[in-house]
Amino acid sequence: MRLALPFLLTALTGCQEPPKSTSVPPNDPIAQAALDGDYPRVMRASPEITNYALPNWPLEPGDTVTGVQWRKLSRKYGSKWGMGVVWVVGQSGAVLPFVAGFDYGFTNIYVGHLPARLDHYGSGGGRGHWASDLESELPASLRGVVDVPANIPSSVEWQDFRNLVKSTPGGLREILEKERVKYYGPGASW
Repeated sequence: MRLALPFLLTALTGCQEPPKSTSVPPNDPIAQAALDGDYPRVMRASPEITNYALPNWPLEPGDTVTGVQWRKLSRKYGSKWGMGVVWVVGQSGAVLPFVAGFDYGFTNIYVGHLPARLDHYGSGGGRGHWASDLESELPASLRGVVDVPANIPSSVEWQDFRNLVKSTPGGLREILEKERVKYYGPGASW
């Protein structure tokens, strides 16, 4: 029994680790992420995952935070891509940055991690930042894999999203949740 317990713990722990290999199949960001030490910031899309967030992310969808708490989270987890960014590789090979999405008001409600391109407050999608700054914040394994300019909303896209938010009854949370649902559960293979 003494031998079985350490073996079981090692086996269970091993299930959580990325594959460790010195040869990487071409165009496999997940395998490269394991080699470059970018795991778990780079993960594979899965129908079983309900929120693409970092393993140590402190919030669950629906949690509320004050402005002070939000600023603390931003200092700890913020980047030019957004707050708590996780890079998710779909089954098609597309790589999307997911960032913490909030419905802002008297309290800030964490909606879940969303594709950064639809980040309504502008910093997550790169609005106002140069593409080279965003490129420098990519995990090493994704440099040259992610098309940074494609993740920066144009001024027209930004305005269209702002207009949608203003004209939709039920507010931003409903819009964000509808968008978020596209990337979770069965069919998470964009």
